[in-house]
Amino acid sequence: MPFKKGESGNPRGKRPMDPIIRFNLKMAARAHCEKALEVIARCLQSDDERIALMAAGIMLDRGFGKPEQHADVEANHRFVIAPQVMPLDKWLANKGQPEPTPVIDLDPSTDE
Repeated sequence: MPFKKGESGNPRGKRPMDPIIRFNLKMAARAHCEKALEVIARCLQSDDERIALMAAGIMLDRGFGKPEQHADVEANHRFVIAPQVMPLDKWLANKGQPEPTPVIDLDPSTDE
């Protein structure tokens, strides 16, 4: 059965997992943590160095956390020279805000 144009072939779509289901999965997995650590500890003794190295990495990640990742980034900044809209001393006095516009009273009964 071919898919209709514009429709996903995934019947579930991209809905997020229900928080209750996620919590239940975590609790079920945590119930087996002790056995999982025993398996990893046995793998540390493996004759295959790749298995022992992977088990050592898993143990270190669980015991001390994964190492921080750093990135060397080269950034180029470009600045724009904006036209002067108000003098610096006025800008500093108003913290960059324009002066308030005066309120015009349109009620003739309050003329003084």
